[in-house]
Amino acid sequence: MFPFIASGFLFGIYLVILLVSKEYITFVLNIYFFSIGIVALFRAIHPVILKIRLPILEKIRERQFHITLAENKPPKTTPTETETTTKTIEKDLMHLDFKFDLVDVGALFICVLVGVWYLLQRHWMANNIFGIAFSINAIEILHFNK
Repeated sequence: MFPFIASGFLFGIYLVILLVSKEYITFVLNIYFFSIGIVALFRAIHPVILKIRLPILEKIRERQFHITLAENKPPKTTPTETETTTKTIEKDLMHLDFKFDLVDVGALFICVLVGVWYLLQRHWMANNIFGIAFSINAIEILHFNK
């Protein structure tokens, strides 16, 4: 079954490249590389920034932020209960839960600056910075059996 799915996928890519202009494909790939590069660079420098212990950074780290996006499940009632009393059976569904501080915001801002530099200039150093960040993230994912 896999050869048929892979063949169909490759044929679909061929049709997209054939029918869509080269500029649109390049634009989409550049935006994708820009966004993934920012995330990879932030994940690569975040542990380094956490290890830096300067008094000014410690003072900035005191101010914490927390963003939560949750969905409340509707309460389920049994037929014997009245309309005024309901019994919740399921817990809330958590979609996003971010905890960060101003140092994280500053690090993300620096990563966005590198991404914009790459997007506008296509400079080889920005490309190499993203490549190193991708490599660090890929090595972190590897697990070896001992």
